[in-house]
Amino acid sequence: MKQKLLLSFVVALLLLSGVSPLRAFDLKHSRDSLEALLQKVPEDNGRRRLELLNHLCDIDLSLGDTTYIYPCWQAAVRMHDVNSMDDLLIPLAMRAMRRGQADSVKVWQERCRQCFDGPLSDCNLEYLQMMQDLQDWENHDKLSQRIIKEQIRLDAGQKPYQAMRILYTLGILSSFEKSGNAKTMLKPCVEYMDEALAISRRQPFREAAHFTRQILLGLSSESLEYARQYLLFVKRFLEEPDMRERPFYSRRALIMAYERLIQKGKDLSRQELDGYYGEVCSLMEKYPNDTPVPFDFYRARVQYYYHDAIGAQEEALAWCDSLIAIAPRCHVAPYVYYGNKMRLLAALHRWEDAYHFSNFYMQAKDSVQNANSEKKLSELQTQYDVDTLRRKEEARRNQLILASICGVFLLMALAVYIVYSRRLSAKNSVLLEQLKQYALQLKAEQEKQSARPDKKPEISDSSPDTSDSPEASENNGAVSASSLKLFARIDNLMRQEKLYLRSDLSRADLLERFGMNKNNLATVVMAGSGMNLSDYINEFRLRDALFIMEEFPDVALTQIADQTGFGTYSSFYRVFNKRFGVTPKEYKKYIS
Repeated sequence: MKQKLLLSFVVALLLLSGVSPLRAFDLKHSRDSLEALLQKVPEDNGRRRLELLNHLCDIDLSLGDTTYIYPCWQAAVRMHDVNSMDDLLIPLAMRAMRRGQADSVKVWQERCRQCFDGPLSDCNLEYLQMMQDLQDWENHDKLSQRIIKEQIRLDAGQKPYQAMRILYTLGILSSFEKSGNAKTMLKPCVEYMDEALAISRRQPFREAAHFTRQILLGLSSESLEYARQYLLFVKRFLEEPDMRERPFYSRRALIMAYERLIQKGKDLSRQELDGYYGEVCSLMEKYPNDTPVPFDFYRARVQYYYHDAIGAQEEALAWCDSLIAIAPRCHVAPYVYYGNKMRLLAALHRWEDAYHFSNFYMQAKDSVQNANSEKKLSELQTQYDVDTLRRKEEARRNQLILASICGVFLLMALAVYIVYSRRLSAKNSVLLEQLKQYALQLKAEQEKQSARPDKKPEISDSSPDTSDSPEASENNGAVSASSLKLFARIDNLMRQEKLYLRSDLSRADLLERFGMNKNNLATVVMAGSGMNLSDYINEFRLRDALFIMEEFPDVALTQIADQTGFGTYSSFYRVFNKRFGVTPKEYKKYIS
């Protein structure tokens, strides 16, 4: 429970990583187009390059990639674009923290001092310090003592951003201690947050945006008015001039703002509630990558709160069941929703289920039954006994019908299974025999090759002459002899050094080893093998896997996957099945 309450305040830090508003398929195509444009922009056109890098950075962050975030930062520093640097500084620091890089916050605090001055520097420095404090939460006792000492010396007029950091952290400490029923001298969390919010509103809007967003997100769960204020803040931020020029910028904060309002739907008019519900559903459909993950859990929460607020109890119960089922996968204790389900079941006169969930709820919370809960259990027990008698009578009437239906379905399923198994067995037998012959052929080729000495290839570290590059050949409509010669050298090197056995082999590694750019490498491999780079590497791994399975049948498939460079069995399974039409397990069983 402590972790849950703490998470409700600090989860907003994750928003700063950003995701894009378009579908992943569209994003990849947009990224390809933007990359092509970026390559055509001269280096001296810094403003245009920064604009394109901002778009690429927004897209990459939504796809879980970080390729362009640091190049975008470098371009922003060169152009001294304060807004872009302000957007990127904290996500870059968070990325370093997640990677466990030593002194990551201190490094970015120093870069902040170099790139910013005045209040904007103060804001980012204090926000970075707050991130570090919240990351080291296990030592919250020491943190509490330090923050309280800082508050004593606090001068909010002279150092407003230091004041906001201290007050926000005190609010979290207060909430944490209250959740643990510990004695505390701290004021209620809302009082600290309110004071911090008042300070943030006296600062320029864009300058204080990081803190204002964080504070309002924490307060939005407290009351309807704060939730409305959070929505207004997000809308205003997205209307900032530089934000209107970034179509790929995250709408996650906007989705969360509407969801917070729907949680308080019983305090809203039906018209206002329907408006917020329509907005959040439209946003989740329009910007699926911006929906807080996991998507199914978040969608179920929105649907549950809405249907519960409008009194649609059956629909609310169905969504509550979804939340209970999904919660363990999201590291949320399902008993959080048991009380909600018990209330809905009782309202629907489903006394048996209400009684059971009442027990689950109290056991999970490890609470002592009081007079009110005993009275409620007694009433539910009575209704449960009456309902049990009625259900027994209905069960007897339905048993025969149910048994007959099940028997028919079982017979039908058995017949379908037999027919399917025979067809599949016949098909697999042909595929497996073909694969065995292919493996024997590979083995013979390998023995023949090992019988004669190989000449070690010599690959220059420098890039190939662009005048005879594959790109130039493609312009002539044909594959040049140079491309095939390059492929022969690459292929020889792959066989000699067995680079494909590295599970962490990346395109960047190959580009560095062969001294080529990514377009040349892909073109050469396609020209020489007829395969893309990934399939080409996997073909070597599959050949080694077939050889091991033939020569060493006792080696486990997981070991084979590891030894041949696949890294994981799931990757080995997928590539093997796609290439040969049968699974590794089926083939191993066949040859044994």
